[in-house]
Amino acid sequence: RRVLFRSIFPLLEAYLDSPSTKVSGIAEVGLTLQRARERPLDWQFTAADGRTVDLTKLRGKVVLIDFWATWCHPCVEEIPNVLAAYRKYHDLGFEVVGITLENAGVPPGATPEVAEPKLKASRDKLLAFAREREIPWPHYFDGTGWKNPYAARYGIRGIPRMFLLDQAGRVVTMDARGPRLEAELRRLLGTKP
Repeated sequence: RRVLFRSIFPLLEAYLDSPSTKVSGIAEVGLTLQRARERPLDWQFTAADGRTVDLTKLRGKVVLIDFWATWCHPCVEEIPNVLAAYRKYHDLGFEVVGITLENAGVPPGATPEVAEPKLKASRDKLLAFAREREIPWPHYFDGTGWKNPYAARYGIRGIPRMFLLDQAGRVVTMDARGPRLEAELRRLLGTKP
């Protein structure tokens, strides 16, 4: 796969200057995804529950970045699998970070008086959902749904989408779901089935 991606890298760069914003946008997402495979991700944010998340401080660990939402049925169905993997491999160096695509329903240009209650209600719903299902990892939340900056930057158009990072912080797969998650964890952590 790396050879395939490298061979299209110059093509994507050529399309960056396209007069079509759609074509240049697709090229930018493609390049961003390729760079994520070659360079460590360095995201930092404050999670919905107030915890600080800094991927650079998770170097040396395998990290699952789970793009999801409480309203997404396949995402909710995948939670038990991720929880089982977390419980089994956390002590061996496995972490999970959620990137939620919750939509707080804040209209464009809304005043803080209108936006804040909607954002708070949506954040509270997310945190209650995580507590009820005993999900211990932090979640990015901004209430913008599909306009979430991480989802937009990486071209996320369907969820669940799960990026698995190796110990150096590079993306090794962008579809770490179901049995593939545990197989990749065993490979990266050097454990036996």
